[in-house]
Amino acid sequence: MPAPFHRQLADSGPIRVTLETLHSLIELLPTYGERRAAGLRQEFGARWWSYQRLYQETFGVAALLKRRGVRPGERIVLWAPNTPEWVAFFLGASLRGVVVVPVDEGSSPTHVRQLVEQVDAVLVAHGPAQDISWCERATQPLSWQEDELRESSFEDLAVPVGPNDPAVILYTSGTTSQPKGVVLTHGNLVSEIEPFRAWRWLLRIIPCRVLSLSPLSHTQGLMLGLCVPLAIGLSVLYSASVDPMHVIRTIRQQRVTLLVAVPRIQHLLVKTLRQRPYERQGLTLGERVRTIRSFLLRRHILFLATHAEFGYWFWALLVGGAALPPDDERFWFESGYFLAQGYGLTETTAIVSINLITPFFGHLGSIGKPLQRQKVRLAEDGEILVGGPNVSPGYAEGSTPEDQVFTDRNGFLHTGDLARQDSSGRLYFVGRKKDIIVTGEGFNVYPDEVEAVLNRMAEVRDAVVIGLEQDGHEEVHAVLLLNNGADAADVVRRANTELEPHQTIRGWTVWPGGDFPRTSLLKAKRQAVTATVQRWRSERPLLRPAAESRPTLQAIREATSRNQRLALLAQYLTRLPAEQRTAEQLRLVGDLGLSSLDLIELLTLMEATGQVDLQHVAVAEDATLADLGTLARMPEPARSRSRLPAREPGWSRGPIGSLVRAVTQPFLIGVWASLCARVVPTWPAKPLTISQPFILAAAPHRHWLDGFAVYAALPRHLRKRLMVVTNRDFHEYFAPSPGVPLSIRLLVGLVYHVLMPLVFRFTILPGFGTTRVGLYETGALLDRGYSLITFPKGFFFLPQDVQHHDPGVALMAIQTQLPILPVWFDGNHALRLRPRRNRPRIEVHFGEPIPVTPDMTPGEVIAKVEAAFARMA
Repeated sequence: MPAPFHRQLADSGPIRVTLETLHSLIELLPTYGERRAAGLRQEFGARWWSYQRLYQETFGVAALLKRRGVRPGERIVLWAPNTPEWVAFFLGASLRGVVVVPVDEGSSPTHVRQLVEQVDAVLVAHGPAQDISWCERATQPLSWQEDELRESSFEDLAVPVGPNDPAVILYTSGTTSQPKGVVLTHGNLVSEIEPFRAWRWLLRIIPCRVLSLSPLSHTQGLMLGLCVPLAIGLSVLYSASVDPMHVIRTIRQQRVTLLVAVPRIQHLLVKTLRQRPYERQGLTLGERVRTIRSFLLRRHILFLATHAEFGYWFWALLVGGAALPPDDERFWFESGYFLAQGYGLTETTAIVSINLITPFFGHLGSIGKPLQRQKVRLAEDGEILVGGPNVSPGYAEGSTPEDQVFTDRNGFLHTGDLARQDSSGRLYFVGRKKDIIVTGEGFNVYPDEVEAVLNRMAEVRDAVVIGLEQDGHEEVHAVLLLNNGADAADVVRRANTELEPHQTIRGWTVWPGGDFPRTSLLKAKRQAVTATVQRWRSERPLLRPAAESRPTLQAIREATSRNQRLALLAQYLTRLPAEQRTAEQLRLVGDLGLSSLDLIELLTLMEATGQVDLQHVAVAEDATLADLGTLARMPEPARSRSRLPAREPGWSRGPIGSLVRAVTQPFLIGVWASLCARVVPTWPAKPLTISQPFILAAAPHRHWLDGFAVYAALPRHLRKRLMVVTNRDFHEYFAPSPGVPLSIRLLVGLVYHVLMPLVFRFTILPGFGTTRVGLYETGALLDRGYSLITFPKGFFFLPQDVQHHDPGVALMAIQTQLPILPVWFDGNHALRLRPRRNRPRIEVHFGEPIPVTPDMTPGEVIAKVEAAFARMA
């Protein structure tokens, strides 16, 4: 087998690559070995690929494409969500000189089929959730076998490419027109990467982590979420959700440094932060800072409040894809973050200009100065004209004839965007040329300016401003996406007081659905919204559209799948007014049959549907629909929180705890193993090939000293970073219940605050209550390299306990793709803390590591673990 690809490149420093010597985009990547390259964050955990593995997997994809007969220059469709596998497939195709046509994961099969025929794709690579039953072309799931690496070398796989050879065909978002396939060459991509490579020497020393929320099927996601960050040595994390609560948790727990997002997502983040309660004054953060005139005091309050949410690792945002609302821009500036706002199009390979705002100075409202090697001019009417090596050579075949006229005779692309330029050369975005509303008085109204005013209203989730013809001329019309109970007339009245007379909103429509139709970058499809509103006006000119249908309890009961039932329940609890809900006293577990895992997913769906933070909410086992609905409507300070801690005490989490444990853990367990028990490990026939982190699943759990026995049995190199997950619900001991003696409560407090932290780091995953908080904390520790010691079957005393198996551990394994190491105890019922002359023999049987893949269900993982337990018992 040849040396791994990252070993075949020079590792003495950054590789100097020019368009004349470029074989593949992968040669732009640094050789950073085990540094994390790309990862995927799900609800409770993240899985990562190192740069070394990324090279190896890319090598494997190139070998797979060669074996399947895909020739250089041919086209393949890549239809999958953002994952490390997506990155490897794109780079592997580039290594073979194959042209990639990415498709958004949410595209319909009909659209993908038309696209496959239009580009004449020879292969469709797809994710696990994509339906390809219709496809008559060759297909390939985003998975491949390691043995495909054995027969090829880099020289056998690499295909030389030139700067004019196409690398990717990206279809534009189509917010104002039909999507067109834009051809980007290797020269286009490299010209955008080169200005950023000067930072590579610094980032080699100071690793940074990027959270990219833009789809890789779009030019912004491809360049800022793949090509640029990986070329300069960053670690890129993709997210399975763009819900604001999930994004905030991800930034804090994964120690993200830089967020790459479209304005729509960061606007939701700003709204969420502004609505957070401020201390105990009964005000939100937004209400508190609105009353303060001093900039320094506002900066102080916002800095502390936002960093309490995000953590102190996070310090920068990069926003592109649309204009950033002025209020949001000022919010990030006053909060003390670095903010980079980029401007560009698919036809210009994403980036034309960047405006950097630091916590100390910046030009608010600007889209910045053009990057190096780019030529930017303004036409007489203010349209932005762009020329340079980043401009695409044209559209793919299949476009209309007029679309083939790509640039003017001087080589400049007419962007269709309007801007003004100051004396320093900075550009200021004005609006889209085609979106201008010309009123009957002859005034030009830019929808972006009116939308910015509407989006400042707390009741407005989003707004699209369009021009509708009335009496032979256009009028400003607002299409509003409102929160429940909001008064559209009052919103429009207050907005008009802030607008200029010629910008006055003359009419409005309340959008009845859950959201506007959107592009892959979450921009509202303006033409689709306009066509829908015009159809409504023609059909029912004096009536507003009917309200959105709400889920009924009967529909929830008749749901055919678990996922459908949970989604309907989330809508029922967050969108249906309280006076319209029935059967409030139905119990979630007893009557609706929800499990603890179902409750975890239901709370997550409620957060995304109702835009409420339920992270720390505790749900009792006997909770009813009324209880959960009340939690969803309450302000955060009024929500009930469990007294049960979900993680270790504060002193144990810091450096002091780590230093103390470095001494006490081996000493205490070593003394115990020498005086109190004879721990005898047994191993499978094959050598144990596993490295940290991993998840250790042990059973039967008969004594609180079982964790000591596991530690004593493990090889020394696997003991370094261990944490214990306890499933025991200690709520009755921590709660001030009259049935629990004070002495017991004091003893439990001593164990929790002092004794347990001296030996292990730990989290608590009760069956109900704060299970989500425990899973979040567990996922954060896994990301820092800790391995878990878990007891998924709980305390194993009675025969009826045999069938119990906690699904939380299986869910964590699926989301992190960490292997599970099964362990079975013999004789642990005799464990004692006091020394003995005849120490009991405790056998600790280790099984074969169980690999976990993302397409597995918790039930499948549990079945594999139970089968391993049965073999060892």
